[in-house]
Amino acid sequence: MLAAVSGCAWRSYTPAPLNLPLSAESDIARRLDDNNVQTALAANGHDTTGWPDIVWSREKLTTAMLSIHPQQRAARAKVAAAIKRIQSGLKASPPELSTTLEHHSQSSDGKTSPWAVGAGLQWQLVDGSVKTALSEFAHTETQDVTLSAGETAWRLHTALGAALLDRQMALERVHLAAKGLELALAREQSVAVRERYGVASALEVQLTAQRLQGAKREAAEADAAKVTAQASLAAALSVPYASLNGLRFADWHTPVMADATTARQLALQNNLTFARERMQYNLAEAELKLQVAKQYPSINLGPGLLWSQGDTVWQFTFSLPAALLHRNQAAIETAEAQRSAQGAQVLAKQSDIISEVERLRLNALALAQPLNVAQASLQAAQVQLQLTTAQFDAGNVDALSVIDARSLYLQAERTVWDARTALWRAAWELELAIQSPLMTVQTP
Repeated sequence: MLAAVSGCAWRSYTPAPLNLPLSAESDIARRLDDNNVQTALAANGHDTTGWPDIVWSREKLTTAMLSIHPQQRAARAKVAAAIKRIQSGLKASPPELSTTLEHHSQSSDGKTSPWAVGAGLQWQLVDGSVKTALSEFAHTETQDVTLSAGETAWRLHTALGAALLDRQMALERVHLAAKGLELALAREQSVAVRERYGVASALEVQLTAQRLQGAKREAAEADAAKVTAQASLAAALSVPYASLNGLRFADWHTPVMADATTARQLALQNNLTFARERMQYNLAEAELKLQVAKQYPSINLGPGLLWSQGDTVWQFTFSLPAALLHRNQAAIETAEAQRSAQGAQVLAKQSDIISEVERLRLNALALAQPLNVAQASLQAAQVQLQLTTAQFDAGNVDALSVIDARSLYLQAERTVWDARTALWRAAWELELAIQSPLMTVQTP
């Protein structure tokens, strides 16, 4: 009878064991140039002309990562499960069925049945204001749990950006180290000629040999840094290291930095940590509304039928919670205090973001000046190199003078690169603080 009244079939437990070996094989086989990734890129408006031979920009990599990364898939699944839980809590409670079975030791006349059998239903009538408050609370809670997927996406995006920046630095380090090794070899050859003619001293020969060893060590360390950077990039994308071989990546670029007002407004609008604090305040507000609505308690109605010792008895119960006399004051006061505390937390977080964004913006602007100075020094070194080369062609200086001029130019290149890297890092930190919204990735 209960199954028929419920109107739905009984559910049975279905096990779902995890196939870890198969999942591991899938992880090993995951690639950026997979057809599913191309579908995701196209679905999100990226140009895939020439696929799979495309240039992977940071935007394309972010889209691909968010569509294939297991952690992002897990975050979406958790959000879906949380929303299902919230929605199930809004469903009306079905009536409760209660039964009675009694046996009396004796009957009044000794002839009627000593048994009493009864059944009753009980409904809970919830006030409309409580239903509205519950619905608002569930809507706010849904928004709050949805933010968790965005936080996961930003955490993955942060790791991806850091890996790309490290990769760019590693590639430039390899390039500069190769030039340094080339100059060290040229210097060794030049000093060897001078040694044969008795011009080079033993100290000069020894110092040249030490420079060569240092250049070789720097080249080896640069190659190792390149491998480490690519491994970090592969880990950020959740793809095997070897799958990145042969792919072309766009160079890192410095974004245009916003002015103080714009940067502050964007950060307060987009920062997910601040959004979570605001959402917690909205939840506290919704909780207070719910507790205020619960001043008017739910009413329990219970019609029933009892057959007792041959007599049929109709029953009707009506109940209210004893807490009605207190009008839910304790819960209301607790919710008010929680809302006040969360409001203070929101204001404190807003102040922190305003200060931090301005600090990072000024830091990035300040680092632009050292880069300008380094670039001016590089131009001066280039002029000196051109002059020294012309003098060598005219026979006025020896080859070692040209090598020295090239070394000074290489040192100026390293200085420019160090200044540019510092600026890139500062701009990246500012970008992370502002947290411009990521695209909503449509998975295939």
